[in-house]
Amino acid sequence: MESLRKDLGASFKNVVIDENDGAVTVVVQSEKLQRSEAASIIAKVSTSLNVSAGSVLVKYLP
Repeated sequence: MESLRKDLGASFKNVVIDENDGAVTVVVQSEKLQRSEAASIIAKVSTSLNVSAGSVLVKYLP
């Protein structure tokens, strides 16, 4: 998970990843989050952590 956090950290100021019972919440610090960026995050997380894309929630905070 640390490598995933570093990978996402290259694009966002702060990144928090919380995994709980197969559901993953990713919070990034960004003024805006485009749909394409959220889709990319979901793809990376689902591949790296071997969870379904539907189990990944992405949030952003300014």
